[in-house]
This record gives sequence, C-alpha cells and structure tokens, in this order.
Amino acid sequence: MATCLLVAACGGGSSASDNDDASPSTAATHASDGFEPPPGKVVFDLAVSSADRDPAVDSYVAWQRAATTSLRDRTLTEATRRGAAEAPVETVERSLSTVEEADYTVPRRMVGRLQSIRSTPRAAILGVCLWSPTFDYRERASGERVADRPAHWMGVEVRMSRRSGQDGGWSVAGLSTREDCEGNRP
Repeated sequence: MATCLLVAACGGGSSASDNDDASPSTAATHASDGFEPPPGKVVFDLAVSSADRDPAVDSYVAWQRAATTSLRDRTLTEATRRGAAEAPVETVERSLSTVEEADYTVPRRMVGRLQSIRSTPRAAILGVCLWSPTFDYRERASGERVADRPAHWMGVEVRMSRRSGQDGGWSVAGLSTREDCEGNRP
C-alpha cells in the first residue's frame, strides 16, 4: 500500500479551535467541494467539538502543518523538529526520503476529526480519524493518488507530552496506527 508513510504527519493547517467554521459539517463540505487552500498555504481541517478543545490538540495541528510543509518543500523544517520527539521526526525524515526518491508530493489540505482525548497535566492521547485521500502520497506530475486502497478513515493515536522548561508547551511524543474509524465519506 502506498499510503503516506507518515500517516499522522502528512497534514497540517487550521483546527476547529483556530476557526469556528471548521465544524464537522463544514470540514466535510470542504473535502468534497474541491476547496483548495491559497497558494503556499497548508491546511488541516480537524473537526474538534467545543468540549474537546485543548492546547495539546492545537499543538498537534501545528505540528501536522509543519510536517506537511516539510514534505511539500522537501526539507525538514525547524518547526517539525521543535514540535516533536525524535521518533515522530524520524518518521517525517523517512517520508521525506520516499517523497524525494519517488517524486511524490502530499496534499496541501487534509481532513480529519478528533475522536477522543485523554489528558493529564503532563500527557495526552488523541484518537484521530484521518480521511486517507487527503493524507496519501500523490504523483507530483499528475496529482493522482498513489494508494491502492479505497478511501477510508484511518485511525491514528497521537501521544502528546509537555515539554520541560519555561514554555511548558506540548509536543508530539509518538504516532501509531490503530483500527480504522467508522464514518461516511466527507
């Protein structure tokens, strides 16, 4: 299967907490209405209920955006390094090698939804569902999906941890696939 190796790091952009317009119904409409971000902008439409808005979610969205920018620009950004632990950054580096070697790209607009969040003051686990066509590798020349699997909602677990130091911000500590999510096409 040629789905983006990065699963949870091929996207980036705005979250529902950044944009009240990014409700699940709005994100679903955009995914099927051909919405294209402005040139050079990477967008991650992550539908988040108001009850689940959390700084850990915002940090994940910012990191997704940075990781996708890395893949699209074919260079590891400082924001990608700064926003995650070693293992997620290595995952981006492996995807970056794939993108370069196969002459692939990734979409500038990704669609997902937060399914669950469990958090403590020092750690959070996000259950995220990602719409596969918005995260799959694409042929750079044609823009066609490389994946051989039908479109589906990919299940991803995102582990977040608090950084030590003055800022105490959140960083992506780990990413792993989980069972695909239920749901209709956006």
